[in-house]
Amino acid sequence: MAFVSVLMPTYNQQKYLCAAVESILTQTYSDFELLIIDDGSTDSTPAILSEYAIKDSRVRVISRENKGLCASLNELLAMAQGQLIARMDSDDISLSGRFASQVKFLQEHPEVVCVGGHIQLINEAGRMYGRILYPIEDGEIQKAALVARPSIAHPCFMMRRESVLAIGGYDATQFPAEDLDLILRLGEIGKLANLDEVILKYRGHLKSISRQLRLRQERIARAVCERACHRRGVAVQIQPLIEELHDADTFPQYQLLIKYGRWAYDNNDRQTAIVYGLRAIIEHPGAGDAWKFMAQALFKPFRLSD
Repeated sequence: MAFVSVLMPTYNQQKYLCAAVESILTQTYSDFELLIIDDGSTDSTPAILSEYAIKDSRVRVISRENKGLCASLNELLAMAQGQLIARMDSDDISLSGRFASQVKFLQEHPEVVCVGGHIQLINEAGRMYGRILYPIEDGEIQKAALVARPSIAHPCFMMRRESVLAIGGYDATQFPAEDLDLILRLGEIGKLANLDEVILKYRGHLKSISRQLRLRQERIARAVCERACHRRGVAVQIQPLIEELHDADTFPQYQLLIKYGRWAYDNNDRQTAIVYGLRAIIEHPGAGDAWKFMAQALFKPFRLSD
């Protein structure tokens, strides 16, 4: 029986799926099972997964009709046999030492029920444009989670299976804030932690984010935090999760392009910053902030590191 069960739901990710699966199969820590649910894909995802299942006995695949993320995660959780549960998204890339570091940490810290780590941000082509560093200690992680701020990245979760089962797994009614809800409930029965190292490359997709989904995410995240505060007997301190939304039906894509470009610029990657600046101008030629960022990307000197 494998010590770690890796949960990977997927839906129409043929473009990135191989890189995600390979990043798991080439981990330096090998005592795991990779459980994958193909959630009704209509592209070549089923064929790709079938080949991996034939080649590697650690891979178990279920293909079925689409039921959604939370249903897939709970189904995978019920299949899992390992003492530890690792999450993985089918468009991200785990660094090769991720599992070894997380397993070692959990073995040395029995009071911790979930551990994550820092992430690199990569674009569709796999080019890095930034990093997100998360709080390390339990107190800071819990404090951030209670106000819906970055605490532990969901694709980085490694959890104790008995702890996840004890709180009832994922609550589908809390989608798309199901990961925040889970981590807050886990934090009420044990400690949380992040490794002080980058363990995953997180792929950002430049797609318009619907206003309706963003409003739903904010509303549910606020409710999740409020309930957690009430359960813990502390004052509710949650602030708005996202910026005030524009009247348009979609969050402007050019703003996401500028955001990614700034991350690249802050990491001294002028070429990537220029690419995103140009794409932002093409997306919205009349946006003054897009032109302003492009000028910065082209001409402004980088800040020297200490």
